[in-house]
Amino acid sequence: MALLTLLSIALLAQPSEEPLQTAICNPVGNVENGVIENFNLRCPTEARDAAELQSYASAVAARTVSPVPLSQRDPSISVNEEIIFHLTEEGWRLPEPTWLIQTLAQYPGRAAERGLEGRCNMRLELSPTGLPVQIDTRCQAFRENESPRSGGNVFEDNAISASGNSIWLLPLELETACITSEHDFMLSNGRNDDLHRDWHEHPVEGAPTCPETP
Repeated sequence: MALLTLLSIALLAQPSEEPLQTAICNPVGNVENGVIENFNLRCPTEARDAAELQSYASAVAARTVSPVPLSQRDPSISVNEEIIFHLTEEGWRLPEPTWLIQTLAQYPGRAAERGLEGRCNMRLELSPTGLPVQIDTRCQAFRENESPRSGGNVFEDNAISASGNSIWLLPLELETACITSEHDFMLSNGRNDDLHRDWHEHPVEGAPTCPETP
């Protein structure tokens, strides 16, 4: 009887929720003339409900802008090689808007000449194709031994251009999405003082935000 009691206690102590199951799907397609033709996501065949996963991932890829622009010779462009999907009670899902193509903002030469660093916080409204259709930004400038200040307009155009060239994958359940991102413009002089770290670890004052979802 004591054994049964201990066994019952052990069973009750086990967590009721199963571990989150994830799967990584990889972007595929034909790269020609600076674009990805026939873009799709290839998912693991050994995943649970693999056919459903592949169907959902392919549907996500199908509504993404096509062809996908890509310049392999541009070091400022990155491609996300691992798109993570979650298995939920409703089936496989892309849990949130996920970047596919990211562009690194170019450092403005006139800012470097003035010894200015900067940070821009961005709010992007995304269309179902994954392209930003509205971009709001707030930038601040920073110079060594000075506190952050407004007037970071010298960085704004480059931050907007980089964000505008990004491409995102949207969950099928969303027709539009709002996301926030940031661009840091840092001079490579190895500074590591407290003010410098604090400046680059905190959002810009008055940074645009997305509305809270219910």
